Amino acid sequence: MELNLHCQILAPYSTSSWILSINFNWLRNAFDSFIITISDYIRFLHQQHNITAANHISETPVRSIYQATTIKVHNQNIWITSVNKTKYFHLEQFLINLLM
Repeated sequence: MELNLHCQILAPYSTSSWILSINFNWLRNAFDSFIITISDYIRFLHQQHNITAANHISETPVRSIYQATTIKVHNQNIWITSVNKTKYFHLEQFLINLLM
């Protein structure tokens, strides 16, 4: 909500006489782009808010507990050099021990 207010405050400046003067040519495009980006971000946040609200009131979970707690590894790591293999050996052993 605050971000929207800031954007509404900034928007009128993009058409004011001082920013349309030659002295501010360097700023005008960046300023317009900034306002558009903030507006797009506000729109995105509003969409995410609506989606989250719908998910919270839904009686059907978005994902099952199994899906929420499972990590799927798609491709096996291929070690290029022995330095990499040594570097990640402890992590690899830790993950193997987690599965047991």
